[in-house]
Amino acid sequence: MISNKTREAFVWIWLPGQIEPVVAGKLEAGNGLIHFNYGKSYLERSGKNPSAIAIYEPELPLRAGVLPLSYGLEIPNSIRDAAP
Repeated sequence: MISNKTREAFVWIWLPGQIEPVVAGKLEAGNGLIHFNYGKSYLERSGKNPSAIAIYEPELPLRAGVLPLSYGLEIPNSIRDAAP
């Protein structure tokens, strides 16, 4: 059976001193887990003004690739806390 459910969502962030948000990365759902990956264009902001910042450094450090979930979590806590 084919599912029409959305499997991904973009994560936006307001950088310090800015009035418009930028896309920080993407959430992807699969196998009951939701993983986060910073976007390439967001990572390329490092060293520029305004520079990219980690959403929450201990859990989602600013680096390329899918970031592993902390043990026992289905979604990063910092993302879950910001969810409706």
